[in-house]
Amino acid sequence: MTGQELYRWVFLTTSGNDTLSSCRMLVRPDHDSFDAVSVDVLVVCAGDSAIHFHDERVFAFLRRLARKGVRIGGLSGGTFVLARAGLLEGKRCTAHWDHVPALREQFPKLKLKQTLFELDGQCFTCAGGNAALDMMNALIATEHGPAVARNASEWLIQTQIRQAEDHQKMSVRQRFGLFHPLLIKALDRIETMVDEPIEREALAESVGLSLRQLERLFASHLHMTIHQYVVKLRIDRAKILIRQTSLPLGEIAIAAGFTNFSHFSRIYKQQIGVSPRETRQNERAPPR
Repeated sequence: MTGQELYRWVFLTTSGNDTLSSCRMLVRPDHDSFDAVSVDVLVVCAGDSAIHFHDERVFAFLRRLARKGVRIGGLSGGTFVLARAGLLEGKRCTAHWDHVPALREQFPKLKLKQTLFELDGQCFTCAGGNAALDMMNALIATEHGPAVARNASEWLIQTQIRQAEDHQKMSVRQRFGLFHPLLIKALDRIETMVDEPIEREALAESVGLSLRQLERLFASHLHMTIHQYVVKLRIDRAKILIRQTSLPLGEIAIAAGFTNFSHFSRIYKQQIGVSPRETRQNERAPPR
């Protein structure tokens, strides 16, 4: 579109060999080692496996490029890699919402945002998925102007360009197909305070309804009670913490909003079918 070659891709893998991605796409590297690599921008692409990724050779390589002024980014789980390499200190960053609990546990000082992407100086990070396209549009606009970025988006049939501050998750209205404003308001309030004690009467009063009216709305639109909805959110949060962090199960129970471990364990097994300990053991079992 510009008549010039503005970008040229070089693929690297940590092993230097052909590598299968998590969706089983074969990635063939252009170099078998990092030594001869010369780039202006490097993007670390990673999924769930990055949560437990430790490779000092890779971290040293990233730090070496950073000292040379190379811009370095992370897609989805790539934020873990950049954080462990020490490149995100004092920088705004983001990651996929599913990775946020583990990131906060492992790197409590990170300036972690739940945005689509963050561009902060030499480093940039992205929540992954379709947000990568929004981030690349912003990078192209920064380097080559908004007109080039718009043309690229039209070429890719990207008719709506989202901003960094847009939400990673669908709104409550979209997720449940709801149109009742007071019920939507109540659900939003629950999601923001799910790890805190929730008084149903106070919740109803805060949205201008009686408890009976609010319970009726939950029953007719969600087919569950307020309590059941809160428990579901707390169990979902606990599952993420069990899978992605090494926090003791008792601490996970409190972080997810339960009053004690025994209550949490009983409810968890009723909902999931296995205990929290069994879930953690299954996660840590080697793959067949």
